[in-house]
Amino acid sequence: MALLSRQQIQDVEDKGFEDVPVPEWGGEVRLKRMTAHERERFELGAMKGKGKSSEVNLKNFRERLLIATAIDEHGGKLFGREDVIWLSGKSAVAMGRVYDKAMEMNGLSKKDEEELTGNSLDDEDDESSSG
Repeated sequence: MALLSRQQIQDVEDKGFEDVPVPEWGGEVRLKRMTAHERERFELGAMKGKGKSSEVNLKNFRERLLIATAIDEHGGKLFGREDVIWLSGKSAVAMGRVYDKAMEMNGLSKKDEEELTGNSLDDEDDESSSG
């Protein structure tokens, strides 16, 4: 693999998008790859408060990721902050499908998710199934 110059890195189009089939909604949703700045804003948006008094804001985490990554056919944002409430009422299967793809496309791993949410989703499942 060749060593890249600053100009080569600057010139490459590395963001892109993918259309994700969502049969529950009868079509596809276009998701974009976030820029580093957009991802940072998304991650910071998962925090409430500042400094030592900050805590993770889990409320509507999946919906907020969809709002950050879903675009229309012209590349414009498909949803705004005002859409978070009604998106939270959509099918968990459909939301899971687009959430998982948005996580994958934007280099967000399960470890990143656990760091942002402050716990393992497996732990939540264990607690809820124990009684």
